[in-house]
Amino acid sequence: MVWHYIFDIYLQWGGEGQERMEKMATALGYAALVAKLTSNYLDVRLQFSLYPIGSHSFLTDRLPRMDQLKAGDSMPDFSPRLYPLYVDHSEKGAFTQAVYLFNRDLHQLLDVYGLGHHAQKQSFSNLHILLSCARKVLSSPPPPES
Repeated sequence: MVWHYIFDIYLQWGGEGQERMEKMATALGYAALVAKLTSNYLDVRLQFSLYPIGSHSFLTDRLPRMDQLKAGDSMPDFSPRLYPLYVDHSEKGAFTQAVYLFNRDLHQLLDVYGLGHHAQKQSFSNLHILLSCARKVLSSPPPPES
């Protein structure tokens, strides 16, 4: 059994099949909520909009698809595409893309603190780094007045 934790919240990656996927979706939902609240607090508009809805969280991407741009369409489709942060068995590719885009959002938040050069595929490690930095900033005494 492998344990990962963010501060005092332990995430247990055990179990089989559906139970494991539900735990992963729940953990990603909490991570999305923390990232969304952090972006609001820092007043950072994330490139990919996060919608933290527990174990059914998702994000959106409003950029046009590359195949539309290459085809020379006169008006590319800018309607948002939804990427679930949970595994829908019919859309495993969309889940993989969602995790990739979520990591890009985390890197955007890390860049605010000048910490943008961390493992791109490590969502929880990057979130831990972000929260550790935020905790240090918030717990440090204010600078002396001149």
